[in-house]
Amino acid sequence: MKTESASSITISNTQLNVQSTSDVETALQDVKQVIAETLAGASWSILKDIASTHLSNHGRCIRAQIALRAADLLELPASKGIHFAAACELVHSASLVHDDIQDGDRMRRGQPTLWVQYGVQQAITAGDLMLMVPTLALENAPYTNEQKWELSRCIARRAAATACGQALDYSMANAGFATRYEYEQAARGKTGQLFAMPVEGIALLAGCRENAQALGDAATILGILFQLKDDLIDFYGEKHRGLPGSDLREGKMNALFVSHFENVPEDRIKLQEALCSTNADVHPDVVNEWTKRLIDGGAFDHVIEWGNA
Repeated sequence: MKTESASSITISNTQLNVQSTSDVETALQDVKQVIAETLAGASWSILKDIASTHLSNHGRCIRAQIALRAADLLELPASKGIHFAAACELVHSASLVHDDIQDGDRMRRGQPTLWVQYGVQQAITAGDLMLMVPTLALENAPYTNEQKWELSRCIARRAAATACGQALDYSMANAGFATRYEYEQAARGKTGQLFAMPVEGIALLAGCRENAQALGDAATILGILFQLKDDLIDFYGEKHRGLPGSDLREGKMNALFVSHFENVPEDRIKLQEALCSTNADVHPDVVNEWTKRLIDGGAFDHVIEWGNA
């Protein structure tokens, strides 16, 4: 669900441009203010401090940017999109806190993850808090009661679909196997729904009620593109602890593995055995072997073609 290291995501003719403009930057400051005020009004004591630690380490706020840029495209004043953009960022932040625990990631955006700083129990609770407050970000927004209800329903539906996608992703990892269809369903769920949410919500605010959900659904393909790129970076880069092949070491499903299952079915058992090994059991020689086999078998090129299709 989750890499934000690039200033834009480009595969073939599809581009999600997240480069800042002065107008968006100004609006983003208002979004962050709404997030801070929402958290301050809904929490207290140690939990407020824990959640604030995570929320103060802002990334690029891609979901908020999508909301603000969608508002501009639909000729909606930026002031109308700020509170909903804040709600989208709160949902995404909650998902990151829980993801870091599930994946055992110790660093995010250059800082120790919340569970490393405060323990698993407190981090789970902070993530729960951030899942509960997004609709409160709409409380003082310049929206009608009907709009607030529609936006709350959008948030709940897309967040639920995100959880379903995450569950499918872990199910694939446990099985050590996935088809292309399963991979795309998981990516549309765990990653794509948080791209769909800001699009659908802004469309609702702009009066496009009949087409809002369909517009959001169309944006879920960005989740697949985002995940394909992230998988290539993960395996052939040094994203995790300065080591390549992170997903193989951790037994996670990767688009490269899905493509290799398709291209070289006779390797299925051997690749599954590597995926089902514990991190400590995956020798660097095994990672090096699969780095070569995935290229020789055409998986790397096929993932690129997959994104360009």
